Amino acid sequence: QFSSCYQQAEKQAFCKNQGVWSDKIQAVADLDNLASGFHVLRGKLKNIKASSKGIWLRLEHGLSLRIAFKHKPLFDMSQLNTLINRDVIIRGWLQAKRQPKPGERFYMQIKHPAAIEEAKKALKC
Repeated sequence: QFSSCYQQAEKQAFCKNQGVWSDKIQAVADLDNLASGFHVLRGKLKNIKASSKGIWLRLEHGLSLRIAFKHKPLFDMSQLNTLINRDVIIRGWLQAKRQPKPGERFYMQIKHPAAIEEAKKALKC
């Protein structure tokens, strides 16, 4: 309901280098293995797959984003597919994977389309 208001406030903070925007957007590749908490990250989306736990968006350097099935109706899957092989900006709560497979390090649950966008279109002042 208030998404456009939040996005406007985020853009103002970004342009003024305030709050979480006081630092440069961190690349997924630069995360250390102890990273956690709220992050704004940049990375390349490699693929999108469905599983029994939701829709998984896999980025380079071991980050997976999960869209739970209950949140899937908010997302336009064809629009998400256009982001494959593109740099994206993502926002959310980063967590280390408990039992990671080789090449996996972190995951982030995203609940709204505003949590991911193409980097070249994101947050222009």
